[in-house]
Order: sequence, then C-alpha cells, then structure tokens
Amino acid sequence: MIGRIYRIENATDGRFYIGSTTQTLQKRFRNHKSKAKEECRKKTPLYACFNQCGWEHASIRPVSEHSEITKEDLLKLEKDEITKFIDDPLCLNKIRPLQTLEEKKATDREYGRIYREQNKDQHRERLNQWRLSNPDKWREQTKRYREKKKSIDEKHSS
Repeated sequence: MIGRIYRIENATDGRFYIGSTTQTLQKRFRNHKSKAKEECRKKTPLYACFNQCGWEHASIRPVSEHSEITKEDLLKLEKDEITKFIDDPLCLNKIRPLQTLEEKKATDREYGRIYREQNKDQHRERLNQWRLSNPDKWREQTKRYREKKKSIDEKHSS
C-alpha cells in the first residue's frame, strides 16, 4: 500500500493542514471538500477556514510518499509531521493522530468542559423536563445520593 503525507494550504493567508492518506491526493482533496459540507464538521478548523475563504484558494501538495507502509506506520509519520508544526499559529491541525490514552483523556475532558459550558442552558432544561416526567425516579436518585453522601461524611468525620 502506498501512503502519502500531504499538506493542504490556503493561498490567501498561509494557513495549512497536514494529513495522511492511501488515496490519490486529488481523491483525498475531493473527499475533504465533500466533508466540509457536513454540518457536524463545519466548525473544525480545517473546514471553517476553507469554507470561509473558499476552496478555490486551497491547494494540496505531497510532503512525502511511502511504499509498502502500514496504516499505523503512516499515522506515526503523520503525527511526527504535525508535531513539527503544531505550535505554528498557521497550522490548522489541533488534534494529533495516534494520541496516547492520557492525551485522549485530556482532549476528551477539555472537549467535554467546553461542550458543557456552551450547552449548559439546554442541559438544564433537559434535566428539568426529565425531573418533571420522572418524579419517582428523581426522588429515588436523590435519596440514594443523600445516603451515600452521609456515609462518606461519616467515614471522614470518624
């Protein structure tokens, strides 16, 4: 399998994205343009950048090409390439491929914190609706919570 590390560059301001693929670069570029239209992806740095400035200002170029490479080894090479530029403000890569478990946990915690902050009103409303719809379950959960809290407090005060 032939693997490629590539770079998509914005000709207007120099921002760039580093990726890897086993497809041709043209096919991978078309795939990025197609994914940029998906609602769930529009806010990612890569797609937000090019949806704003226009894909006509984007170009893809190879960084390196590797024959007979496994997908995992290709991702390691991609990670190495991204690591070289991750602190560059023009780099659109925000997540490293092949994160360690600790890196993934930290990324997930940060994502969760931001999500909760941005959606606290909707969460509060959903929780209030559930409480109104399930008063018995809510009372039972509250009772269990208070009992557990009381037992923990008793252990710590002894």
